[in-house]
Amino acid sequence: MTIINMTFSNIGSRNDVRKRVLDAFMNEIPGTGSGNLASRYDYIVATLQNTNNIIIKRPANLKNGFDFLIRVSNTNFNPSGRKRDYPKHDEIIDDLNIKKLCDINTYQLL
Repeated sequence: MTIINMTFSNIGSRNDVRKRVLDAFMNEIPGTGSGNLASRYDYIVATLQNTNNIIIKRPANLKNGFDFLIRVSNTNFNPSGRKRDYPKHDEIIDDLNIKKLCDINTYQLL
């Protein structure tokens, strides 16, 4: 596993941001097979106030093309079941909506 500390600017259009992320993925050195021969990358892209890291994990569990998983270290998004350190899409959307309601100016920086 390769661990990379990297930040991606959110300045510009959504397409601009997407291009920056994909450019980083394109610079990955491909593996030569599956299992131990596959390439795996963790991009540490942010550190939260509580010192937990936001991590982009590649490839995602399904290993389809440019898929990735957003993980948060030391966080369990499923306290009533099997530990899960990654939020589901709906959980991300709900969190963003709460942030938007609390402080629109800070939300716009996201």
